[in-house]
Amino acid sequence: MADTPTLVRFVSGWAAQGLGADGMPLYRETINVIKERPPYLRVEHEATEQDFDDNPGPYQLFLKEQGAKAAQPTATGFPLALWSAASPAALRMLAARDIVTVEQLAKRAQRGADDGMPADLKELAVRAKQMLEMSKDIGQYEAIIRERDAQIVVLREQVSELQTSIKMQDGIINSLKLKVA
Repeated sequence: MADTPTLVRFVSGWAAQGLGADGMPLYRETINVIKERPPYLRVEHEATEQDFDDNPGPYQLFLKEQGAKAAQPTATGFPLALWSAASPAALRMLAARDIVTVEQLAKRAQRGADDGMPADLKELAVRAKQMLEMSKDIGQYEAIIRERDAQIVVLREQVSELQTSIKMQDGIINSLKLKVA
C-alpha cells in the first residue's frame, strides 16, 4: 500500500451553521479536501491551512476551477461555464489549462499543431471556433431587419396616400358622370 500515491483534491462543500429565525437550517460554504488512496481509502474533511500548504498544486487547480465557474472571469469573452456544449469534466480540464472563455478555446482550434490537448477538447475547440464564426453575422442580420422595417413603414405611408388619392379621383369621376348624364 505504500507504493500507491495519495490523490488529493479540493471541492466546494457546506457545513451546518444552526437554525434561522424561520426554523430552517442555515449553512455556510466551505472548502473540503478529499484524500484518496485507491481502491479502498477515502477521507474527506473541511480543509485547513495546513492542507493548503501541504498540497499547493491541487489547491491552485481548485482556485482555477472556481475562477472559471465565476460569472465574470478575468478574461473577456463568453464564459465556458455558461456554454452548454462544455461538460463538467471538460470545464475542469480547460480550467487547468487556464482556458475559461469560448474565445480562448477557439484560439486553440486555430493553432492546428499538436499542443497535447486530449481529442475531446480539440473537438470542443473546433465547435467553439464554428460557434464564433456563426455569431459574427448576428449584428448584420439585425441591421437588415431594421432596414426592412423602415422600408415597410415608408411603403405603408405611400399606400395610404395612394388610397386617399384614389378616393378623391373616384369622387371626381362620379361627379363628372353626374354632370354628363
